[in-house]
Amino acid sequence: MTEPTITLTNPRTNNPKINLYAGDTFNLRFNIAVATPEREVNVKIDNTSIQTSSVGDLFVIPVGTSGLATGNHTLTVSVTDGKLRKSERQISLTILP
Repeated sequence: MTEPTITLTNPRTNNPKINLYAGDTFNLRFNIAVATPEREVNVKIDNTSIQTSSVGDLFVIPVGTSGLATGNHTLTVSVTDGKLRKSERQISLTILP
């Protein structure tokens, strides 16, 4: 068995960067592949959880920028399977003035 995988579709896997103006929203889109029926998916901005799920393989999560300061932030998508194997992807999120 292998560790879970995360495939970003928005933003693209090969360019995981998003630039937004304060107050804007974008849809984070990703798929996961997990070898066990159990999974825990967590989406965080700067280590603060904004969404969790224990079901599904395809995710579309609106990410709002209100309340975030202008500048650089880190959006993290992680998935842990039923055998506690974990994968993580990080996305650079820049809030423009």
